[in-house]
Amino acid sequence: MVCYLSCIPAALFVIPMHFFHVADAAYVVGEAISDRESRTVDDVSCRESIIWIFGNKSVGCSSDIYTRWMMSTGSNAQGLAMHTILITGANRGLGLGFVRHYAAQGMTIIATCREPEQATELQALAEQFSHIAIEALDICDYDAVARLSEKYADYCIDILINNAGILQSVDTAYDAEVWLKSLETNAVAPMILTQAFLPQVKRSAIHKAVFISSSYGSVELTTAEGSIYYRSSKAALNMAVRRFVLDYTYLELTAVCLCPGWVRTDMGGVNAELSVDDSVAAMVTTIAGLESEHHGQFLNQYGDFVPW
Repeated sequence: MVCYLSCIPAALFVIPMHFFHVADAAYVVGEAISDRESRTVDDVSCRESIIWIFGNKSVGCSSDIYTRWMMSTGSNAQGLAMHTILITGANRGLGLGFVRHYAAQGMTIIATCREPEQATELQALAEQFSHIAIEALDICDYDAVARLSEKYADYCIDILINNAGILQSVDTAYDAEVWLKSLETNAVAPMILTQAFLPQVKRSAIHKAVFISSSYGSVELTTAEGSIYYRSSKAALNMAVRRFVLDYTYLELTAVCLCPGWVRTDMGGVNAELSVDDSVAAMVTTIAGLESEHHGQFLNQYGDFVPW
């Protein structure tokens, strides 16, 4: 095999490989290729050289370093664009719709849900697409969140979609325990999870964090009665995200609250205006078009601003 090694820093051949951390070695090589002005046939040959270097047992590295390098550079084995996306609440509704949509685009997906063994549709997608990893996660189990982040510590996450949430009914009398559970699940847990995965997100050149919110969380648009638990929890999420972007301005990531519209899901009901596919397709387009000026904003599925 002819190895085109001019794209790889000479330092890799001077410093023994065992001094390199997996992610660092992959990142250095990825940067060497990403810095080229254009991708050519030589780049493909260079990837073959990287496979040989990192996949060679003699250097003490496992072959999945190449996969991690692809995640850090946004390429797949054919040199096509590839992103890694973490989606919570991926077993049904919008979460499942996100998985289905991004999987069809060839993206690498980390899909979480509380009970994967019961997520039959998600399991079917994972059988169809090898680039879907299903992880059991209760987002309110913060030790489990930390363990999952550690498991993927060397990965690059391009887009983090905080989709998991709950909608609980309200009796005549308010129930403090139920209300607090809504606030924790819909507002607190997404922020804790995002903070846990910040190292992986900031490693990406795309670095987007999306928080699925609702127009029900808009104080200005609240004119109807009902859903006090859900409304207040989404308003709390909106404020938390707004505060989050100020706390982490230096990271240069793009974080937004995103309203999916009124969607035919278990939460939205059968009379809702939008199908899951239509809502997700619109949100995926909006997410792809997010720029720095959208940072910290509250948007609907089409990218229009929603009043706070």
